[in-house]
Amino acid sequence: MTDDTLREAAAVDAMRRRGRRRLVGAIVLALVAIIFVPVLLQKAPEPLGEEIEITIPSPETTVLPQTPAEAVPSVTVPLPEGATVPEEMPVETAPPTMPAISALPEEIPSTTASQAAQTPAPVPKAVALQDGTFSVQLGAYTDDKGANSMVNRLKRAGYSAYAEPNMTRSQMVWRVRVGPFKNRDDANIVLTQLKKEGRDGQVVPAR
Repeated sequence: MTDDTLREAAAVDAMRRRGRRRLVGAIVLALVAIIFVPVLLQKAPEPLGEEIEITIPSPETTVLPQTPAEAVPSVTVPLPEGATVPEEMPVETAPPTMPAISALPEEIPSTTASQAAQTPAPVPKAVALQDGTFSVQLGAYTDDKGANSMVNRLKRAGYSAYAEPNMTRSQMVWRVRVGPFKNRDDANIVLTQLKKEGRDGQVVPAR
């Protein structure tokens, strides 16, 4: 190949490269135009219209139109001939009536039957220790300290308690009793009262 041929081939190759570059550039420009031209051609949003100002009057400033008294027409009704207007009749008022007062009971009972039923029976009083009397025995202690302590508690509660020493076959014991009372019925009344207070015992002869 000669130099001229080589030059021609190089020139043709350069022209082809330029043509390809131009073709690629044209394609890129066409794509950009397709993407951005519709966006630019879009219309700006139209305004909704002029702003309308709305003023709401407050209740304090609202004034209702007043109708003048003169605007109300007066109506006159003609009376027939010989008719007279009657005078005002006096209105009689009945005297006020006083409410009836019920009679008060002559006697007011001091206590009712239910209150009398709730009143506890009086506790029998203790009598002197003698034959035929009865006592309420509440317990027996092997030492006098425990017996005397219980006697003191019973006395503070209002009972006539005492400790009575008694020698058994094996040892000495102190029996705590309440009384004595003149009969068994009185002793049973006291025993019932002691059981209500949580103390248990039994009625025994005082001697």
